[in-house]
Amino acid sequence: LTLGIPGGATSALLLVALTVHGLRPGTMLFTTQPDLIWGFFVGLMIGALMFAAMGLLMTNLFARVTLVRAEILAPVFLVISFAGVYAQDQRLFDVFLALFFGILGYLARRVGYPITHDPVEWFVGSEGTLGVVVEAELALHTLPAQVLGLMVPFEHERDALAFVVSARRSAAVHPRCLEFFDRGAMDIARVADGSTGWATTATAMVYVEETGADESHPEDELPLEAWLELADAHAALSADIRVYDSATALREARHLRHAVPATMNERGAARRPFGGRKVSTDWAVPYPRLAEALHIARRFAADAGINAGIAYGHAGNGHPHQNFIAQDADDLHRIERVVEATLREVIAMGGTVAAEHGIGKLKRRWLPMQASEAQRRVMHAIKREFDPLGLLAQGNVL
Repeated sequence: LTLGIPGGATSALLLVALTVHGLRPGTMLFTTQPDLIWGFFVGLMIGALMFAAMGLLMTNLFARVTLVRAEILAPVFLVISFAGVYAQDQRLFDVFLALFFGILGYLARRVGYPITHDPVEWFVGSEGTLGVVVEAELALHTLPAQVLGLMVPFEHERDALAFVVSARRSAAVHPRCLEFFDRGAMDIARVADGSTGWATTATAMVYVEETGADESHPEDELPLEAWLELADAHAALSADIRVYDSATALREARHLRHAVPATMNERGAARRPFGGRKVSTDWAVPYPRLAEALHIARRFAADAGINAGIAYGHAGNGHPHQNFIAQDADDLHRIERVVEATLREVIAMGGTVAAEHGIGKLKRRWLPMQASEAQRRVMHAIKREFDPLGLLAQGNVL
């Protein structure tokens, strides 16, 4: 309101509403329309109190909505949305107009054009794209009283990824992580564990950790049986499942997970004298579509005649890491072309080119695939205001 610049989609709609009613957002609005401004503030405070009361009373009920399958939720939301549009003026034209723009927005997302971006996301990137955090307040979570870990191997990768989707949707288990290993990542984990004979027929594995449904009742038994039943339902190699139920055992399990990137870093470093290196992706897609995305990525690699590398990481968030080892400069160029083709498909699925490690330097060429020229100009303008001398994050995308 003060500057007349929208800070997000909601504030943009508010500014449009003010303009429609003949009010000009900006500093003068506070002096020419003080009653309106105070009305906003009072309304916001009343709304905050109402939301706080509803949150305290109904949080558990609202949370259960996330367990409902999208195939059920989508029709319900559509009916409610169209009913609201029609109720405004009782005109079918408004319903068809809403349907048209809904389809237009869906198609825009499919081809990689975001409807809007939250400017806050431009500042909180892990590599300081537009700024640097100089002060932060942290909230601490209570350390779980008990943690259960399981390594669940599968003969087929499709079963492993279907297991991840089911675990996310299940009300019987409560994963705090779902880490995926493909065949190559499993080979590295076996070597790190010194057990090359473990689950030799497996081509994929999922590591899960469970802390219970309600951390305020640490005495509740963790649902090991529910996890084993879910694994059996997805054709896991039950005889090779490993259970980690102590602090020492959990450290060993996490060591296997972290051995994968450490090993790939060593392999990449060995090729640098020849013009090669490790190429690591950071893309993410909606988690139910992870199997589809990995299949597409590997198909592109096969078409280019390169090794598909390995895939591992945060399957529960639809966010794996693909690691390629470029043997030389020519191999590096081929791999980068494969990654670019993969990212175009990822964005079409509603995904992102970088999910946790930021754009930085190595991925800067791919930001235009996701952020439009207008959005990048806004980023540059904000960057110049906060960092006119260009001292922050030198060499990064901005």
